[in-house]
Amino acid sequence: MIKLRHLTIEDSKDYWLAHDKISEKNFNSIPKNIQQARKEVNKHIKHYSVPVNKREEECFAIEYNGEFAGWINIHDISYEHKAVTGSLVAPHFRKKGVGTKAHKILIKHAFKKYKLKRISGRLRAFNKASGRMLEKSGYKFEGRNVKDYKRNGRYYDHLVYAITR
Repeated sequence: MIKLRHLTIEDSKDYWLAHDKISEKNFNSIPKNIQQARKEVNKHIKHYSVPVNKREEECFAIEYNGEFAGWINIHDISYEHKAVTGSLVAPHFRKKGVGTKAHKILIKHAFKKYKLKRISGRLRAFNKASGRMLEKSGYKFEGRNVKDYKRNGRYYDHLVYAITR
């Protein structure tokens, strides 16, 4: 069973361990140690106290049968308009539908709580699994941003998916 809940400082170690070599390719940065993970988790926690109509992000732990299975967030929130999702499923929970189920829960929550009209997701073009996950969650492919991201002297394309209400 999948459940979303707000992150707590106690999640820091699992949050850090969920970031592996594959996730390193898909994110601009990942925590390199437990201290960096704790700092990131604290940053997410601080957003919970911001009033809903002014909040820029909300991050959740994904629990699968009571275990920390990753995280998912809604960010760049423009209240009553649009937002962006991001997620990371821990390595040993991948290919089990965890990300898809978590996105479906988050979408329902975010459309209602933030009164959104549009939720989008962006991913590196080589990340086929995340594209399939977004499609299974109800997102539609909208397009490709060519040479949208530069890392280590190489340019990468981003794919854009969205769901509207």
